[in-house]
Amino acid sequence: MQAEELETDFVLMAPLAISTLQSADGKPDGFQLEIPQLQLQLCGRYAGRKLPQPIATVDFGIIQPVKMGIEKPDFARRAMKLSMIAGPKPTVVPRHIDPPPNAPDFDVEKLAKQFESGWNQTFTTFAMANPLKDIHRNGMALRWEAADWTGKHFAVRLERPAIRVRNTADQAIEYQVHGTGTPWSESLRLAPGDFHEFRPPTALTWRTTSAAGETLFTLPLGFEANVKSITPLRVVQGAVAPVK
Repeated sequence: MQAEELETDFVLMAPLAISTLQSADGKPDGFQLEIPQLQLQLCGRYAGRKLPQPIATVDFGIIQPVKMGIEKPDFARRAMKLSMIAGPKPTVVPRHIDPPPNAPDFDVEKLAKQFESGWNQTFTTFAMANPLKDIHRNGMALRWEAADWTGKHFAVRLERPAIRVRNTADQAIEYQVHGTGTPWSESLRLAPGDFHEFRPPTALTWRTTSAAGETLFTLPLGFEANVKSITPLRVVQGAVAPVK
């Protein structure tokens, strides 16, 4: 009797396990995710029967080595990245298979390849670099700088974001900065194509001594100010705004 409708479920039959990958010198070098028993339960609904009837039960197992880290595409942006490492082939163990015509002929090797393909596609989508925003707590910003598996737990390192002043003009610029409650710094000289980086506890106020007049800019924590031209003064950056 042919089933009128098929129902498919994947059931996790055993807990996930995480173990440590080691480098040649014995130090932690990523982690290994193991799914020991993920069960495919295929059932059919038949005319005259209220409950679905089992057709096939198959156990899958997979071990996936993984490396994790923080991507830094530029000064301000951060993203979590998980990278797959080649591991052993998935295991396939048929537990129950109805004879034809209820169940099709099961090719264990083909089923393993299909499962591996689906797993790789799903993991790749999940592991794509996911943007990480700065964390703001009690008026202080923290930026993601590192993430890894220590051998016992996942660890991340957060740091107070810096402020960067980059000179993209065709001539050197001289400027000063000061923080909340601090005096102006000495005059700093920044060559074309170079940058200065500061790690203050609060935002900085910035002014140039190279251009006529005085224009003050607020430089928030975590952002980069690009000096495009000096005469006239042109500073660009989404979060850099003139002080009113």
